[in-house]
Amino acid sequence: MSESTDNTNASYRLKPAMSLICWKYSSGGPEPIILAEAFNVYNFSFWQRHGVKQAMRMFSRQAVKKSKVNCKEILKLKNYNDYSLYYTRRENGIAVSAILPEDYKLRVAFGFLNMVINDFHKTFAEKVWKPTTKDWELKYPKLGDFLKKADEPSQWDSLAKAQSKIDSIKEVMFRNMDHVLERGEKLGDLVKRSQDLSASSKFFYKDSKKLNRCCVLQ
Repeated sequence: MSESTDNTNASYRLKPAMSLICWKYSSGGPEPIILAEAFNVYNFSFWQRHGVKQAMRMFSRQAVKKSKVNCKEILKLKNYNDYSLYYTRRENGIAVSAILPEDYKLRVAFGFLNMVINDFHKTFAEKVWKPTTKDWELKYPKLGDFLKKADEPSQWDSLAKAQSKIDSIKEVMFRNMDHVLERGEKLGDLVKRSQDLSASSKFFYKDSKKLNRCCVLQ
């Protein structure tokens, strides 16, 4: 499905973005590696926040693992206050995912991800991020600033527009949960094998109704 042209100015205020993660992943390789991440889970109760961040990592990691190179992809989040997971991966193995409100215009959402990727490449030489083998080996505090910027596109949208002109990625794919899961796998199976969930989170989310209320993807 191709992205529609949108020339309107993003001068609206949105619900807060909830996650922004930079990944290292090449098709057929090991599990995607988190290079850096930032979250905003303050709309959840204190006791929910840790588990919610773990669930975001789990779904985002699985989506990146299933992603196509040079493609814009979206997973709709069910019962998550009208949020979706937006993600894209480049040929060199760098990917970015973000959980953003659904009323984000497609051009603005992927312009934002493109802006983050460009800044990442300016900040880190390939010889710095390429050798990473474990999550969170890089320090990238600017990612938290980008997550805050996501809430007010009017502050940076002109930059996103300029960068999107040289973005060769034209196709947008809308994904569902079946695409993200392994063949024949159920959501509960993903929870069991995930390394992103603690034992207590796995115990909580083994009840599929609780997982649905948190952040199940349609």
